[in-house]
Amino acid sequence: MRMVGEDEGAAAVAGVRVHRVTVTTLAASGALAGLGGALFAHYATYVEPGHADVMLGVHSLAYGLIGGLGTPLGPILGVALDVGLLES
Repeated sequence: MRMVGEDEGAAAVAGVRVHRVTVTTLAASGALAGLGGALFAHYATYVEPGHADVMLGVHSLAYGLIGGLGTPLGPILGVALDVGLLES
């Protein structure tokens, strides 16, 4: 996946099936998002449009932008900083 994300042409030359990796990644992402939505609906016992407002997406993007996506701990740091600023 990382090779396809960095350079699709080089991945194809190396023998990686770029289309298959892309479709599999999108399917897995959709499945995880669906599972997360189902678990949230079960936890909340009801779903309304207010649960998914624009600011939820803004904060989700901010986690990676604040902490950085280069390391696994970057987004965790972004969450800690963002939530810390919101709660203070």
